[in-house]
Amino acid sequence: QKNHDGTGNLVTGLKQCNERLQKHALAQDINEDTISYSEVALCTLIALHCAASNRPFNIVNGKYYQLQVNMLCPGTKLPSDRTVQ
Repeated sequence: QKNHDGTGNLVTGLKQCNERLQKHALAQDINEDTISYSEVALCTLIALHCAASNRPFNIVNGKYYQLQVNMLCPGTKLPSDRTVQ
């Protein structure tokens, strides 16, 4: 399965992982504007963002990225770059 961002395998893997874990982190279609929060969904969106934007996974370690996330949703625990991989 491919999409215009070249992240089809990542999306397929996410869906398979969610099925195995019996989690429904992405209950809506990945292309919708809103997705219910869960740690799995946040990690997935970070991975998709990195893949689609050609950014490294260690972006989550950046001070300003962490400040941005905390500004939007105080107290959000970001996954490590190893978890995003």
